[in-house]
Parts: sequence; structure tokens; C-alpha cells
Amino acid sequence: MAQWRGVDFMRLLVVIIFIITPIYFILLIYFVNSSGALVLNMEPFLSIGADITYFVIYPLCFSFTWWIFIYLLRNKIANSYENIKKETSPIPTRWLIFYGVNAFVMLAFFIIPFISSIMAIFGFFVLAWNVVVRSDWSFERGKAHLLCYGIIIFGLFLTFPILVQIEFWNDYTAFWNQIWIAWQAYVPYIYSFSIVIVNALTIGSIIYLVYSGASEFERGAFGTTYDKAPRRAIVLLEIILFVIFTVIWWLSIATGGVFSWIYTIISLFCLAIAVLIFLISLFRSRTTGISPSILGYIYTVFFMGIEGYRIVTTVLNYGIDAIFSSTGYPQELMTTTILVASIIFIIVFLVSIARAPDERSF
Repeated sequence: MAQWRGVDFMRLLVVIIFIITPIYFILLIYFVNSSGALVLNMEPFLSIGADITYFVIYPLCFSFTWWIFIYLLRNKIANSYENIKKETSPIPTRWLIFYGVNAFVMLAFFIIPFISSIMAIFGFFVLAWNVVVRSDWSFERGKAHLLCYGIIIFGLFLTFPILVQIEFWNDYTAFWNQIWIAWQAYVPYIYSFSIVIVNALTIGSIIYLVYSGASEFERGAFGTTYDKAPRRAIVLLEIILFVIFTVIWWLSIATGGVFSWIYTIISLFCLAIAVLIFLISLFRSRTTGISPSILGYIYTVFFMGIEGYRIVTTVLNYGIDAIFSSTGYPQELMTTTILVASIIFIIVFLVSIARAPDERSF
């Protein structure tokens, strides 16, 4: 359980997710409709008005199913911290942040908007179903009465959300065109900047590894440990490196030339360090008898393989010079990379929730 001064962060996270769900959909629709791409077609919504339809009805309709799942899984989500920590423990911080940030972006841009429109009616169906099956009054009056009662309840609960979905799907092409245009414009910067973040963390990771190795040697030779990793100093170094790498990254975009070479060399060097850290950690886990999550190591290898695949594919398709320009970040490959990583992270999260106990913790 993740707590600070009596505050359960995971339970607080459940409340925050519940609150920001409609806010997310309001901002998403505002962003998509900034150029007036969405147009109302059905008379009921024309009468209600575009602003109320887009920024009240749509967000509430899309949020409703998510609210149901959040409520039903509230205890599992709150109790899933230890499972998530266990499953991701072998993954270096570099890769957790890199793919975690990009997975969040992919979720916000594509996955949540896509499945929300499909799931919206399902949420109201579940609500209507629970109202019907929990009605002892209807069951006591026979099947015919129950059938009529069910038709009325399902009609009341599903008519309006179905109309909302029909109206939304009339604007489906415009909706997704706007999202894809925005994605194409920002994904190279999102992708490359996330690498800047984790490059700084990779340097810190190798320092941690050196101190960890020194501690093990002292423990074996002298029976005690004298050297401890200066965590605050390493964090400070990571922050300084992040600032320096960010400046180099920005100059590589603005001016190119030598700064592009420096940026690429730093990225490849940090990638090699990350692979080295992974191999050493894997070897040490076998020799010291530690039994970490095998699934977590599969995630690690897969994440590193994706990054290596991106670099190799770019060189083969565009040449070595392409790495130092925007061509080195082909949108299709970036999108595929981020999508696969997003799916992996979603699986980790869902598996962790499924394994978590469904009980209220105090």
C-alpha cells in the first residue's frame, strides 16, 4: 500500500480518476472541435444546442460507463499497488518513464476515445439490467409483467444514449481526422523529448549499479558494507543532465548540425547502457537466488527490442543520416511502437487489478 501521512495514494487515485473522467472528455471534444469540425445532424440535439450537446451530454454519456467500472473495481484498483510494483520491478526507470509517458499519450489520443464510444451504451445497459433483475416487485407478478417492465426500463435507459451515439457517429470521420492531424504534428516531439527524459535517468542508473556492485563486493569480502549510493546526489545529477539534454535536444531541432550528432550519440550510448544494466541485473538475479517476475523481464526485453528495432529500421530504410533529422522518427513506426507499448502497459495494469484483492482496506 502506498501511503504518506495516512493518505492512501491508490484510493486517492481512484477518486481523482473519477473526477477527471468527464473533464478529460470535455477537453478532448473542445480540442477536436476547435476548428468547428463537428456538426450536429439530429433535430433533438439541434434544439438543445451545440454547446450543451458537445460539452455536457457527450462527456456525461461517455463518462458513465467508465464511472461504473471505476466504482465496481474501486477496491481492486486501490489494492493493486503492490502487484503493479512487483510486475514492473525488473523494468529500468528509463523504460518505465519512456513507455509510461507515451502509453498515457496514446491512451488519451486514441484508445480511450475509440472504446468509449463503443462502451457508452453498454454502461446504460448494465444499469438497466440491474434495475430489472433487482426488482422483486416485478418478479412476484409473473413473467409477462416482468417482460413489460424490462422493455420499459431498457427503453427509458437506452433510448437517449443510443441517440447520442448515432449523433456522434455522424461526426466520426471528422472527429478522428482532427485527432490524427494533431497526432502527426506532435508525436515526433513527444517521442524524442521522452527519450531526453529517460537518457538522464539512464546515467543515474549506471551510477546506482556501480554503488550496488561495490556494496556486494564489500559484503562478500568484509562481511559488511561501507559504500552507500548517494541518492540525493544522483537525483541532482539526473536533473542537471535532464536540463543539459533538453537544451541539446532543442538545439538539434532548431539548428541541427553538430547538436543532432550529439543528441543521437547520447541516445545510442544510453540505450547501450540500458541493455548492459538489464543483462547485469538478470545475471545477478540468477546468481543471488532472487526470483523476480518473469513476466516483468519479458516486458523489459520487449521494450528494449522496440527501441532497438526503431533505430535499426530507420538506418536500413533511410540511411544513417536520417537518425539525425526528423526522418529518423517515421510516424508509422513511432505510432506502432507507442501503441504496442501502450497495450503492454494496459495488460500489466489489468493483470495487477485482477490479482488484487477485492476488499476495503483500512
